[in-house]
Amino acid sequence: MRWLRWVVYSNVYVAGAAAAMTGATWGVLTGFEAGVCGVGWVMALVFFGTVAVYAADRLFGTPAGDAERGVWVAERRGVLWGLVVLGGLGAAVCGVMLPGVVWWVLGPAAVVCGAYCLPVLPGRWVGRQGGVRLAEVGGLRLPVVVLVWSGVTAGVPIVMVAAGEMVQVGGVPAWWWGVVLERVLFLVGITLPFEVRDLEVDRSAGLRTWAGRLGLAGSRWVSVGVLGGLA
Repeated sequence: MRWLRWVVYSNVYVAGAAAAMTGATWGVLTGFEAGVCGVGWVMALVFFGTVAVYAADRLFGTPAGDAERGVWVAERRGVLWGLVVLGGLGAAVCGVMLPGVVWWVLGPAAVVCGAYCLPVLPGRWVGRQGGVRLAEVGGLRLPVVVLVWSGVTAGVPIVMVAAGEMVQVGGVPAWWWGVVLERVLFLVGITLPFEVRDLEVDRSAGLRTWAGRLGLAGSRWVSVGVLGGLA
C-alpha cells in the first residue's frame, strides 16, 4: 500500500500525534476551555516543526542497514526537502503568533532538534572522524527524544496557560508538573519499542541504544511496566 508507506516513512502521523498530545495537555490544564493562549497556533507549530525535523532526519540519518527506508528516501529526496522547507516556514509563521515566553522552551528544543538531525557534533563522541548527529550517539537518543517531546507537548502548554492566566512559574500548581512527569514516562514507554524495532539496524551501524543495553526482554518489561503503571 503505497500511500500507507508514504504516511509512515514521512512521519506525518508522528507530527499529528505530537500536535494532538499538545492539545490534550492544554485540555487537561484548562478543562478544554477556550482562552487567550492560542492553543491552535501552538498545535500547528508543533505539527509543522515535527514534519520538518523528521523529514530532515530522513534526509541525513536513514541507516545504511535499512534498505527499504533507504530506497524510499533516495526516490523522494525532493519531496523530503519540500517537507523541511514547508514545515520550517509553517512553524516560523505560527511562532510569530505565540507569546515570546514560549521560546524559553521552544528555543532550546529547536537547537537540540537541529543537532539531532544534522552532523554538527564532534565525531570523537562516537569514535569517528568528522561530524556526527545527536541521533548517532546511541545512549543519548532516547533521553533526547523523550525530553524534547515532553518539553514541547507538555512544557509549552504549561508556560502558555501560566502566562495567559498571569501565573508565576513558582505559583504553578504542583499537579501541572505531574502532567510533565506523566508525559516523560509515557514517552519512555512508547519510544523503547521503536528502538527495539531498529535494534539490528542500530547494531550494524555501531549504535548502542537503550534497547541494546536493556536487551529485548528488558526493554519489553520497562515499556510494558511504565505504560501499565500509567493506565
